Amino acid sequence: MNNKRIYTLSAILGRIRTILEASIKDKYFWLKVEIAKKGNPNQPHLYLELTETKEGQSIATCRATIWRSRLIQIKESLGSDFDNIIKDGNEILCYVKLEFTERFGLNIVIEDIDLNFNLGALEKKKQETLDNLKKEGLIVKNKSLKLPAVIQKIAIIGSSETAGITDLIKQLKTNLYHYYFKIEVFSCNVQGDKAEAEIINRLKQLKDSSFDVIALVRGGGSKLDLEVFNSYNIAKEIALHDRPVFTGIGHETDISVSDIVANVYHKTPSALGSYIVERARNFEVRFSTSYNYILEYKKHFMDDKWSKLNLNTQTLTSTA
Repeated sequence: MNNKRIYTLSAILGRIRTILEASIKDKYFWLKVEIAKKGNPNQPHLYLELTETKEGQSIATCRATIWRSRLIQIKESLGSDFDNIIKDGNEILCYVKLEFTERFGLNIVIEDIDLNFNLGALEKKKQETLDNLKKEGLIVKNKSLKLPAVIQKIAIIGSSETAGITDLIKQLKTNLYHYYFKIEVFSCNVQGDKAEAEIINRLKQLKDSSFDVIALVRGGGSKLDLEVFNSYNIAKEIALHDRPVFTGIGHETDISVSDIVANVYHKTPSALGSYIVERARNFEVRFSTSYNYILEYKKHFMDDKWSKLNLNTQTLTSTA
């Protein structure tokens, strides 16, 4: 009992560090992992808890760090998509190395994050959503709804804090032809965790309404910012809606699932507003053309009748 060898914690952990360093020092690799928890974003370094799950259960966890110098570079690289990628529950592909200290134990140091991994995952999910909608016959469901000759009453779904609604309303209210449109805004989030549920609730609210069309708009953003518009649940709600749904989400190079199932889509809210105005203008031109044709036909018809009447009158007069 008196010969019992006793170790200190620092000695044990120091020995582990010595053994590990021989294998992990200056070795980098790509790691696919889920973010379980994001630390305080206001600190100079970003601390994360990473996890791997299987059948809904966590089977491995480890803390990770993005040191300040690398954090600045990663934020510049990801741009506006940083917060869409570095968030709880999101899976990332990151370039990492390992470090071990007696005080903090094992730590994963993140050096870079692959944006294309997340974009590729979005495209795969988007295609799966489209395949499901096609199987259910929902792609052309809303497109089959007939539009009125002139669109007058418009419900707008979007965030009142973005330029999307402002651009659409400006296009409608300041049109060159001085047409009047009845517009009502139904504000909701179009980005973030609450966006999907709020957009769906607004669409449900407008069922059986008196509006001619519903315009779902947003003022642009990156692919990850616009990911909510690839939601199966939103797309299904649009497809099955009893009102024609228009979209003007604000992306120049991509098309969302919501665009595909919508009755009419345009790349920007402004373009959508221009379409509505020009549709009214085309109706006015067709109506004016038809009306003028009727007046012209009436004039020719009456002139012909008067000419024949005068001729008959002259004939009768001369015979008498």
